[in-house]
Amino acid sequence: MKSFPFSYCFSSFIFFASINLLLAADNITPEVSIQDGETLISSAQRFELGFFSPGNSKNRCLGIWYKKSPETVVWVANRNNPILESNGVLSISESGNLVLLSKNKTIVLSSNISVNVEHPVARLLDTGNFVIMDNFTGNGSQNYHWQSFDYPIRYTVTWHEVGVEFKDWGSSKIARSGPWNGVYFGGIPTNPNLVFEIIMVHNESEYSYWYEPFNNPLVMLVKLNQSGMKQWQMWNERSNGWDLVYSAPEDVCGHYEHCGANTVCSINKTPICECLKGFKPNSQYDQTSQGCVRTLPLDCEGGDGFIKVDNIKLPDLIDVSLNESMSLKECETKCLSNCSCKAYTNSNATGGGSGCLMWFGDLIDIRKLVQNRESQDFYLRVPASELKTNSSTDIEDNKNKGNRKPAWDMWTSDRGLKLMDPELEDESSVIVLLRYVNIGLLCVQESAKDRPTMREVVPMLMNQSAVLSSPKQPAFSYVRSCRSVKSYTSGSEMNNVTLTTLDAR
Repeated sequence: MKSFPFSYCFSSFIFFASINLLLAADNITPEVSIQDGETLISSAQRFELGFFSPGNSKNRCLGIWYKKSPETVVWVANRNNPILESNGVLSISESGNLVLLSKNKTIVLSSNISVNVEHPVARLLDTGNFVIMDNFTGNGSQNYHWQSFDYPIRYTVTWHEVGVEFKDWGSSKIARSGPWNGVYFGGIPTNPNLVFEIIMVHNESEYSYWYEPFNNPLVMLVKLNQSGMKQWQMWNERSNGWDLVYSAPEDVCGHYEHCGANTVCSINKTPICECLKGFKPNSQYDQTSQGCVRTLPLDCEGGDGFIKVDNIKLPDLIDVSLNESMSLKECETKCLSNCSCKAYTNSNATGGGSGCLMWFGDLIDIRKLVQNRESQDFYLRVPASELKTNSSTDIEDNKNKGNRKPAWDMWTSDRGLKLMDPELEDESSVIVLLRYVNIGLLCVQESAKDRPTMREVVPMLMNQSAVLSSPKQPAFSYVRSCRSVKSYTSGSEMNNVTLTTLDAR
């Protein structure tokens, strides 16, 4: 048997022990703790964990910072209970609890997890997350028994169904990014996505998102400052500092509910605040802050419909309902059947769109997007009279596009639907259109006694259940157009046609 000198064995032991220490530099175990002056470093050298003194204070806190930028602290463990001297110790117990100790072994902070971890390890990840996990069961997020991400130093509050992000300071909402639609947050411009992509995880055990740079070595920082401004920053190796990529809110329309309820904030318009279709200013003096109210009430007896509002950040999800399995058509029917439903859209924009998201209260914090990009179609509920106003340009029933049969011809031959714009062809619109054609024909009856007065027309338009009489043939239904009328001479007789033009007084 070959023997080795003691000095060789001792040197080998030191060598392998050094390798083990290097490999364990991102974690602690019950056998290994860190003291003030020692640090953990994530495997890709992105983040560092240790003790530091905030500002000019001599107090010591346990925190995480960027390895390349130690002054940029991203998490603090004991910010409300600092250690007074440089003698702190961070360890993990045999049962898997993180314990922060000060002088005389006094417990400053404990993770207090409820389960017993058989092989506990606390590891600093390259995401900046400090986690407790079982060393033998894998490192997936579903296996984390505790994580620093659950205890941020500033908060972005998320609605846990669709992903609306608020920047919150104190008890007031400062700004809102807009809901996650499966591709992006609705209110964030596309420019930042030249640098990073948003990764979203949504399952039974976790709901989270993060920004992943397209260039992996790139170091990025998303920071929420004390004024509520959110900033995306990128580390510049040449200047050894942070470059600003994007900040939000970027303008006054980015401030939460700047224009009040049921309005749209358009930064490129003057004034920037305007009411949604079918609404009027709540105050004749200050539309900006007072918001808007319905011009006419909704009719729940079948007279309402929807108009599409394009290129907007969707309203806040304050009073909403979500069904992820519905189609857009099913969503429309569901919303129309509920008198309280004010608007609807797809909850997911991927794959042609899916899911149903409905609003039941005031529509808050809508803005017109500065950049034109593919956005979700948002459908706003309005009374029938607003549908008529909205489609008047399209109607002006098409009648100018070539030779069309008169409305009376189509009405009597049960082809009234041919008057409809194809984009409006759905069940609710069909009912409304046929009613409008009926009213329109009544208004042009040859005999004045057969024509309804405007006092009678308004209830006809407003009340979809009001019974309408059947129109008679209008006087002009077969009159030739003015272009075909000629003066001609037959023998010695002259047939003259006189055209009369009416001018408004």
